Amino acid sequence: MELRVWCLVVAMTLKFTEGTTEDDTALTMEIAIETPQGPRTEEVAALATDLGDCQSGEACQNGGQCRPSTTQEDGKIAKAVCVCPLGYSGSRCTEKETQPRFPELLDGGYIAFGGYLLPDFGPLSMRLQIKPKLLRPRTLLLFHVATARGLAFHLEVNDGNFKFRVYNQSKSGHFHLSQYLESPVKFEEIRGRFTDIEVGLRLGDQAYLLVDDREAKRHLDVIPELFEGFGIDTVEVPSISKQPIYIGGHPSLLLRNQFPLVEGAANNLIGCLGDIHFNGELVDPRRGAFVGDAIDGYGIVDCARKVCENNLCENHATCKPVSPTNYVCLCPLGTQPPWCQQALMPVIPEFVGNSYIGLRGFADTSWTDTLLEVIFYAKNPTGLLIYSGFSFDRRGDFICVALVDGFIAVSFDLGTGPSFQKSSQNISMATWHHLQVKRIGRSFNVLIDDEAVSKPTESFTHGNFVQLTITDNLLIGGHPEPDHVSALLPDRRKIVSYKGTRHFIGCIQSVLINGQRLDPIRDAVSAANVANCYSHECSQPITPCGLNGECISQGMSWNCQCKSGFGGNQCQKNLSKSVITEMSFNRNSFLSFEMTAIQRGPSSRAFAVSARIKKSVVEEPNEIFLTLVSKFGGRVRYTFVEVVGTNLAILLDTWNLPNDWPLAQPISSTRLNHQTSLSTDRLMVSKWHVVTLSRQNNHLVVQIDGKLAMRLDLQRSENHEVNYTQLIIGGCTQSIRDRLAFLREFQGHTKSTGFRGCIGDIRVNELPLHFTNATHSQNIDECVDSEL
Repeated sequence: MELRVWCLVVAMTLKFTEGTTEDDTALTMEIAIETPQGPRTEEVAALATDLGDCQSGEACQNGGQCRPSTTQEDGKIAKAVCVCPLGYSGSRCTEKETQPRFPELLDGGYIAFGGYLLPDFGPLSMRLQIKPKLLRPRTLLLFHVATARGLAFHLEVNDGNFKFRVYNQSKSGHFHLSQYLESPVKFEEIRGRFTDIEVGLRLGDQAYLLVDDREAKRHLDVIPELFEGFGIDTVEVPSISKQPIYIGGHPSLLLRNQFPLVEGAANNLIGCLGDIHFNGELVDPRRGAFVGDAIDGYGIVDCARKVCENNLCENHATCKPVSPTNYVCLCPLGTQPPWCQQALMPVIPEFVGNSYIGLRGFADTSWTDTLLEVIFYAKNPTGLLIYSGFSFDRRGDFICVALVDGFIAVSFDLGTGPSFQKSSQNISMATWHHLQVKRIGRSFNVLIDDEAVSKPTESFTHGNFVQLTITDNLLIGGHPEPDHVSALLPDRRKIVSYKGTRHFIGCIQSVLINGQRLDPIRDAVSAANVANCYSHECSQPITPCGLNGECISQGMSWNCQCKSGFGGNQCQKNLSKSVITEMSFNRNSFLSFEMTAIQRGPSSRAFAVSARIKKSVVEEPNEIFLTLVSKFGGRVRYTFVEVVGTNLAILLDTWNLPNDWPLAQPISSTRLNHQTSLSTDRLMVSKWHVVTLSRQNNHLVVQIDGKLAMRLDLQRSENHEVNYTQLIIGGCTQSIRDRLAFLREFQGHTKSTGFRGCIGDIRVNELPLHFTNATHSQNIDECVDSEL
């Protein structure tokens, strides 16, 4: 005897995802607008605003069905009304409308789903939420004939009771009642609120029925021969083995025909439907080209159409329904969720569960190489961190970073199908992490805190395409429109449903795309419900840098960028040129000078920049102690003078790039515009040296203590007139460092930090430059012998 296990589950949840904790619910800030006591006094949005006679007047359009009479939720009767198909409304069904995510059924209404959503054998389950508004005799909640299983299921409300029947198919093809259950919960107990209903078959084909988790105690096992059978009309469906699953009604009830079941339902549900699950999967009640699981439906309006009436959102914030009874306020930047009261602009954004920020990011690009870096602080193990796609129809290229049950999941689609890499271990919550995603053509790898997330470390995308083509903005923290997220996203059902995306909960400090650092607040093109991240010192009301500097976040640490004339690691020292002549630098220090403010600045053909430097320690990474920025012919040249790791040689490194790089240029366009030269002479630790960078005709020359160390021919970079714009001593600004790190990442070069040691006697064409001449400074202090 074949063992059949069947389960029909009807349940209610206030969240769209399963496994949501109480903390998640609190963080999404959903606002209930009603109490469970009693029904709402809503007026049903009339399908016929002009109740002209559709039988004798103008006919219903677009497949609408004319009914001689329909029952309103208040029990009143409307005459000659068009019942419109899913996606249409109006008195004659002429108005095409957005299909509701939260359906409400009017008289004659129903939603049908394809039987292919259920398996032909093995466990079978369904779940449903209902909110009836009117009690009528023999109201149908669910009807399905599983022809391949030889079973039929019928769930109704009659005489104030929930009743579940299971029918078996005989050899003659007719179905006979085999099991009958009746819930102890009465209809009056659940009127006016959403109710969880669950029906199904346990092991041994034992039927059960739960209403609000209360199980029916009464079981009636019947002898099939004592009950009259019924036939199944299969003309209206294309596949006999895949009969539709009808929710809330049936076409025979709409058309006032005989229901295909003796003693079956006589009326459809008038009221709202909540979440519907088939075999544990949430289904979409819409029907569209790229969205929705419904295959048919009639008499459907939006149950959430009045949720935002009398909302409490302030400062012109948008109200968005998130369920048939709840809404959220989409607070603009500078206002505080959940009600959008005026607040200070966030320093580092915190995402509270329904937040997002849109950045230009990858928009309007097509790249062969990609380097994405994100510094984030997670408070919840599941949520969408980064998403950017090609189109709005859930197809095409995309890049996605998500947290799924505590694991990092990174996925790409270059147009031939998705590939993904998932971390082998959970990441720790409530700590700062540095994520790096590096892609060259079809290959990509993922690092968390400088360690590969899995083995093998390299993954490959499907097909032969090598370019990532993106047209949409980069969304961080979540996505406001779930229909725009790719249908092929791995782990999609844990991240996305038709009602919304599972948003990231935590803080995102910075986002870097191909060497371009995006400030989540300053560069935002759209945002909602963004709070201030008090988990970082730079976001505190009083930062470590006080009033004399700007706090620059560096992962879990920070640095102070001091105002001109101030120094120290917290900008606490008032430095003056009469006091400080030799300055102390650490890895994050720099002095920046605008060349236009310097008299006798370097000319196009001849210049010299010199400084006395003393290296404090021997360390592995290269250290930049001079950066020169120049522009010519629509391009920009970066020239770096570095001390090479433990070798202590001098490296001269130049990059000749387009002005609009990097967002408009692939890395391949920079490879022929890079030159380096390494000196044979070396520096000595704790000894002062004079290092000079000069241009002589079309050569760059480096001297150490007056002796020629190297010469670099600039002929390959073309011999243009040059406009020198910026001189940086002791390192470089964050934006330049980001660009340099990106360029070197794809060419296998050593990473660099700022200079660590002392620098003094800075001169440009023999003109002394003092600390107070700098337009910007960071972490500068006075050099003392004890530091060396």
